Amino acid sequence: MAKQLLLLVLCLLLLVSSGYASERTWQTIAGGRITDGLTLEHMQLTPWEDGQVLTVQFDGEPGWYSVEYFTHPFSLILSVAGVRHVTAQLPTNSSLVASVNPLITLDDSMFRFYLELHRPVYIRAKAQADALVITLEEAPYDALSWDPRYSLRTQALQGEMLGVAEEDLSYLSWRQPRVIRSRDGFMVEVGLYATLDEAETAYRNLQAMGLTHDLVIEQRNPSQRPQPTASRFQPWRLRTDTITRDTAEVHVDARIPWIEDLPQHVVAGRWNQELWTYQIDQIDELEAAAQEGRKDLATRDLPFWPYVYASRFHPTRNDQEWLSFTTSVYQYRGGAHGLTVMRGWNYHIPSGRSVQLSDLFDPTSDYREIITDHIQAAIAQRPEDYFQPSFNASQLAGDQDVYLTDKGLVVFFGLYELAPYAVGIPEFFIPYEDLPPLKVGEANP
Repeated sequence: MAKQLLLLVLCLLLLVSSGYASERTWQTIAGGRITDGLTLEHMQLTPWEDGQVLTVQFDGEPGWYSVEYFTHPFSLILSVAGVRHVTAQLPTNSSLVASVNPLITLDDSMFRFYLELHRPVYIRAKAQADALVITLEEAPYDALSWDPRYSLRTQALQGEMLGVAEEDLSYLSWRQPRVIRSRDGFMVEVGLYATLDEAETAYRNLQAMGLTHDLVIEQRNPSQRPQPTASRFQPWRLRTDTITRDTAEVHVDARIPWIEDLPQHVVAGRWNQELWTYQIDQIDELEAAAQEGRKDLATRDLPFWPYVYASRFHPTRNDQEWLSFTTSVYQYRGGAHGLTVMRGWNYHIPSGRSVQLSDLFDPTSDYREIITDHIQAAIAQRPEDYFQPSFNASQLAGDQDVYLTDKGLVVFFGLYELAPYAVGIPEFFIPYEDLPPLKVGEANP
């Protein structure tokens, strides 16, 4: 854990030097010592002079912590290390704090919380015997010195996918990314830029470095939350159908894509039925398993935690020729953590066909060798992240999960297929210029 804390401290120092914090758009306070095994027992907001005090109570001396304050929008990210359990009830809306939400982290000995603020604040933090006390003092709002900025960010991400994107983008960007929240969920922001040209240049630089995440550029003022945003260019509309269920046995929050406005020769109903059935079947199976699991635990007088199903979709290419997107389904069925399954969906609009990897290229071409070489080269850069230091073409299936972007093909693998859980879902980007021409042959209708 000491190595992880050192990395986080270095990232914070990098953030200061990057210019992200210009004109007091950012402030951080960090302190404490390295520890482990704590329980976060209580979290309370109380009035204090021109602001409020957030008291975070532990069952022992607080460990290492950081409090980061941002504008565009006004928010705090509280990180506490050495915490293994949280029994505290999170505070609700107050005069300064709009909401407090748990935030995903890939470190199982750290908890993070995202605080949405109503207005700008000054922050102070101090560790006491068994508590962390954070003072939020209302700050003056000077609109002339806090101009709108251009945000370069992802779309809303779910579960471990948020943590994976945050980690991926931290490797690619010289700016340490931060997490922001809209009504649609959490997003990863690479940086805030004074001009549109600066944001577009940063986007192009990331693409040149092998960016596999679809980013959008959004102009926001200091108090604006990010807005749910579709793909940068979207001739075909992806509607969101939502399924929510909240019972003693399951919590379901599913966002299912529904394709609209396609040409007449494309039988979109077949595609939509497949997308719908793919998730409905999983939800029905989860509910049945939750009922059986609850009954089984009741007979043994053991507590039952509701099963969770949450899904999102993420457009990656959307033009006159191709519609490509991914779905990410997170399920929790007890245990230490849930699992996320990502799947790629690729449609060739002119032929009206759904396409898998083996349909994309001439079978006599060397596309498999090219993809294998790219994956092997990526693994060789970070062999410590993978189970095996090598990759061969036999591990590449004809129906291997892939998706298309404007710049290239992305091949990805499931959790535990190539790497430990903490690494997330491995994704490998191959530029189109390195591949044979895309050629849809006998694709599946």
